[in-house]
Amino acid sequence: MIHLEVTNLISLLAGRNDGIVNRRQLLAAGVSPNQVDSRVKNRSLKMLYAGVYAVGHDCLSLQGRQRAAVMAGGPNAVLSHRAAASLLGLLPPDGKLEVIRKSSPDPHRPPPEHASRAINPGLTIHRTRSLSPTEVTTRRGIRVTSAVRTMINLAERESSKTLDTAVRRGVANRSLDLAGLNRAINLARGRKGIAKLRKVVENWNPGKLRSKSGLENRTADRFPEWGIPMPLINDFRCGYEIDFQWPGSNILVEADGGAYHASRADRHRDYQRTLDLQAAGNTVVRIDEAMVGPEAFEVGMKIRKLLEDEGVVELQPLSPQPVAVSDRAPP
Repeated sequence: MIHLEVTNLISLLAGRNDGIVNRRQLLAAGVSPNQVDSRVKNRSLKMLYAGVYAVGHDCLSLQGRQRAAVMAGGPNAVLSHRAAASLLGLLPPDGKLEVIRKSSPDPHRPPPEHASRAINPGLTIHRTRSLSPTEVTTRRGIRVTSAVRTMINLAERESSKTLDTAVRRGVANRSLDLAGLNRAINLARGRKGIAKLRKVVENWNPGKLRSKSGLENRTADRFPEWGIPMPLINDFRCGYEIDFQWPGSNILVEADGGAYHASRADRHRDYQRTLDLQAAGNTVVRIDEAMVGPEAFEVGMKIRKLLEDEGVVELQPLSPQPVAVSDRAPP
């Protein structure tokens, strides 16, 4: 194959794959090993991982880097863990690139050469003996673990809060089936992180799908800690959409995040809204970021007292609060 034909072929393959080609593709298309090696040497093919190249430059998009990672993992590799959660829309990317591939059932067989970290810097390749076809899907032409398998993998290392966010996003974008996730949790009993994931799913509140900000999500997470049943989220009262309210109760809680309440016009709208609601017999409680952070317990007890005095909402017993113990002798 002549030089121009090779160049055109590489450009065509790269154009279909976010600017990425691999050695296996090129050899299968008729490019000789020497032609590949010469282009790697003159850096028209820039090596990302062993046998995986960026064409012309290595300023790749996130999707391009994800595709390169899967290529580096080998023909059976799929994007996994946090990288898969990013591609599926479950979590924002965190810069890590991870793939998972089926390992040989023979424990004495050495791992494939392309799985070496020394020749794949910045990429983590996991090996597993259990990766069924139902646990693999394709997104934007990239092989990736299914949303359910991704959640099982995330449970090994992510916090309950992060898992809750992933569940909310997955349900919202319809990539995650909660019934399928429950079945997978039952099958993975005893695996690291499964008990934590099970608790997250058991406590999942579909009402959080209606929340519109991170502050609203954090506030919703606090109500169980305060012994307060989960309220309606972003439902209507007196013509206004209320962040949190309880059926039959006149106690309304509004979460004031800075981005939505910063301007003079926003504050005027909030004052008018509060006046109208309170004139209709409601009590409006406005809370900010600090009130669900360092001040959360005190704030929760005051909201609980308002609901208790009203006597409409059935409150739950409070969990014992941790007490700080010092091993220093008193003065």
